[in-house]
Amino acid sequence: MDTKEKKLLELIDLYRSSEELNELISSLPRGYISVKSISGHTYYYRQWRDGDRIISKYVESAFVPGVEAKIALRKEHEKVLSSVKKDIKKVQRYLLEHHILTSEDFTKMKEQAKYDHLSEDERTAILSSNLPDLVDTKVGHKFIEGDETYNRLYLISLGLL
Repeated sequence: MDTKEKKLLELIDLYRSSEELNELISSLPRGYISVKSISGHTYYYRQWRDGDRIISKYVESAFVPGVEAKIALRKEHEKVLSSVKKDIKKVQRYLLEHHILTSEDFTKMKEQAKYDHLSEDERTAILSSNLPDLVDTKVGHKFIEGDETYNRLYLISLGLL
């Protein structure tokens, strides 16, 4: 496998990781736990920013450890996502400098990273409409079965893999 192919496959993996991390991050709560003492009682609130406003939502004391764990997990995933985005930029820069892909190709590939999470019927329909020459091939069937990513097939259709 040559450097070009390694970089292309690395970009596919990075886009997929980015997409999965974005989905995971969006499912976790953001913000922090704020502790308030009112009339001798302790109350817990999850607070987060929405534009210029700070939103507060009451959290029962029994649920505080779980909410804190989820917030911490979100922050960890956000750090990993930041690292993945940096890696994506490095690989894109390499592929642009070596005239392997264009910025339009990156946009298509990033959008197509979402297709790997679709049902078999949805993937078949998208594959049929966008890459009809690969639907009846062995590679097309592997994609339908889940062994190939949509981006890999896209690159094959461009003659890059």
